[in-house]
Amino acid sequence: MPVSRWSYRLAPVDGGTEVTEAWQDKRGHGAHILGRVFTGKVARERPQANREGMRTTLARLKRELEEPSSASAGD
Repeated sequence: MPVSRWSYRLAPVDGGTEVTEAWQDKRGHGAHILGRVFTGKVARERPQANREGMRTTLARLKRELEEPSSASAGD
């Protein structure tokens, strides 16, 4: 039973790479009910919660990749 589909798109831009994160809700009616039972959250709130999580993920990714120390960490 598919629940969601996550994807990342990387595109070259001047000076770097643009990263776009996307999420598609694939849940049917039954999954919405079970989601509330198991998480305690109303399914209608899931898109907002995921958008907030995506902003956090992308900000952390940007910070890690743009810090001078992280570029040389693999050396």
